[in-house]
Parts: sequence; C-alpha cells; structure tokens
Amino acid sequence: MRKKSQNRRSRLGLKDQEVSMQFDLSPSEVDLLVGLLDNEVGKRLVEIRRTDTRDYRNGLRQEEAALERLLRKLKEAKTAV
Repeated sequence: MRKKSQNRRSRLGLKDQEVSMQFDLSPSEVDLLVGLLDNEVGKRLVEIRRTDTRDYRNGLRQEEAALERLLRKLKEAKTAV
C-alpha cells in the first residue's frame, strides 16, 4: 500500500517541482473541479484520521495540502474573472 501512495504522490507533483501550464475552463467546469477537489479533501481527512501508519498518514497530509493548493488556485482564478 505504501508503494501505491508514493506513486500517487509522485503523480500529484509533491516533490517541490512546479510546472507551469495554462488552459481555459468554463465557469461550470471550474465549479465541477472545485466540487471534486472538495470531495477529495474530505476523503483524505477521513483517511488521515483512520490511518495508524505514520508514514502513510504523512503522505495523505501532503496530498491533502496539494488538493487545498489546487482548490485555492481555482477559486482565485474564478474570482479574478
């Protein structure tokens, strides 16, 4: 299970690397993404509370933080329009 978590963190870009990209989304697409990300944050928080393994919990916290950053960026972009 730990290896799966490490691969997922790598896919999320949780290695202090930042990639710049730009794409256009409609307001409804932004709303959809915000809802999906909010849902995933909630899932991570539940999983963090239920996890006994410290390393796995720390990985989940990193994922939750990345999801929160994405949410913040989407919400900032939506209000800037």
